[in-house]
Amino acid sequence: MPNDAKLGLVVGVGLVIAVAVVFFRKDLSGPKQEVPRPVLQQQMRTSEPKHHVVKEGETLYTIAKLHYGDGDRFYDIYLANRDRLSSPDALPVGASLRIP
Repeated sequence: MPNDAKLGLVVGVGLVIAVAVVFFRKDLSGPKQEVPRPVLQQQMRTSEPKHHVVKEGETLYTIAKLHYGDGDRFYDIYLANRDRLSSPDALPVGASLRIP
């Protein structure tokens, strides 16, 4: 292997290592911050959940939109009702769901 190729290989590997160190190093300078608990767990401990009886054609998205004003919070309702729901998609009509 010619010397130019060896030099290029060494420089290339060194550059890859330098980039990896810069982008993937862990910042050890500060104390670790605690990851906040999900909103659902905090709400379940601080207040009694409301209930909602599922009507024909409703989805967790529409129920979340009704109770929270934000349909994207449907997963919070699913997590609070995992014992009653097999999946977030299957809602049995007449089921009483906890709304955290």
